[in-house]
Amino acid sequence: MKLVSADREQPRRNRIPPGHRSGRILGFVFLLGRLLAGAGAAEPGLSAPGAPEEEAYRQTIATRAERILRPLQLQDLDTSNRVHALLMRHYRNLRDLHDQRDVALRSLKDASPGAPDRAAEESRIRQATRHQLDALHTNFVQALARELTPAQVDQVKDGMTYNLVEVTYRAYLRLLPELSESQKQQIRSWLLEARELAMDEGTAREKHAVFNRYKGRINNYLSAAGYDLKAAERRLREASKAPASAPAPAE
Repeated sequence: MKLVSADREQPRRNRIPPGHRSGRILGFVFLLGRLLAGAGAAEPGLSAPGAPEEEAYRQTIATRAERILRPLQLQDLDTSNRVHALLMRHYRNLRDLHDQRDVALRSLKDASPGAPDRAAEESRIRQATRHQLDALHTNFVQALARELTPAQVDQVKDGMTYNLVEVTYRAYLRLLPELSESQKQQIRSWLLEARELAMDEGTAREKHAVFNRYKGRINNYLSAAGYDLKAAERRLREASKAPASAPAPAE
């Protein structure tokens, strides 16, 4: 089943030198301490000021943070600036973690092609990344909660995941309007779980992939409950193609 899926950052001068990006697998496990230690500090950078690629990235995440904040309509400028900085820092920290993981995986591939323990080591690297992402995620959400209401925190999460919770949930309701309240609650619960994981992914494709996995779980759940999803899709397509009823003639 296919379901459709403001403020400027102030310039910062405290930069983390590029040497922190190590190609050694052993260095991978020490990244979390550096990221979490800076969770409440000023926004760190990743390369020398003026580097074209770093400036382009800064502009990209600044625009992304502004887009996420816009629906909140924060009236307090200081709060808006702090949350904007939190988002900027979180995106940079996520990039560091994902980059470090990818370097470790490439180093493993180059160092031991075909080695019998390679799969186990790759699993260890991915699991370590997941633990680090979980800790980073918790710190980020707690920092948001100190600045925003629970409803506003949810808006930030939705902005970071392209509003896929509501888009997907509404699509299921259109597809199966006869869903029970308990089934609706279960679907929403799984989609909210998907959102927490998708927030930590590095690309739009990876975020959508998380939701696709959970849609597979939802589809299996609905099939086990006796719903024919293919038949429901056909009904929905036919209903969308049907011409609108002609208005009744005026008396």
